[in-house]
Amino acid sequence: MIFNITSPTIVEKFVAEIGSVQNRKVEKVSLVARSLATLKKKNDKFNVLAEREVEANLSHVVNPIDSRFIICSFAQLGIKNKKIYEHCTNNIIQNKDNLSIQDLDRFFYASLPAEVPRELFGAVAGRVEEELARVPGYFTKEKAKVMVGVLDQWKNQKKHDNGSVITKLREHVQYSGF
Repeated sequence: MIFNITSPTIVEKFVAEIGSVQNRKVEKVSLVARSLATLKKKNDKFNVLAEREVEANLSHVVNPIDSRFIICSFAQLGIKNKKIYEHCTNNIIQNKDNLSIQDLDRFFYASLPAEVPRELFGAVAGRVEEELARVPGYFTKEKAKVMVGVLDQWKNQKKHDNGSVITKLREHVQYSGF
């Protein structure tokens, strides 16, 4: 038997039953959010539940990778809760040295809403610059082009002011033999 995760009955069943699950609510809600976001499926009832449950349990969101996961998933689902984004951003900034470039990649493929604090964009740009110096081989021509495009867009929107990372990425592509 094949199950269809996009079936409204499965999502609605999850929404109806999540209230009775006491352990790991945020993780479960986040996983369903990521799944729906990946499938580009929105469910208004789920969005309300996800926003409510994550906001009520922000003290459980302490891992910066979980914070990134929530920001990107909620952004794709159109959830615009400033309190959640601020908490997750602060968590990422406080722990940014523990994030690898692979951990930051999702930010370059998510359309982040205005509710995401400006500080996140600067922290991501700074971390990319550090990782470029540390692991230049990770930045293929294609990956660097995507990052330059997104970082340029963020800079033009005045979300960060780190032009040196853009310059370094462009130089890397130009002079690294790609």
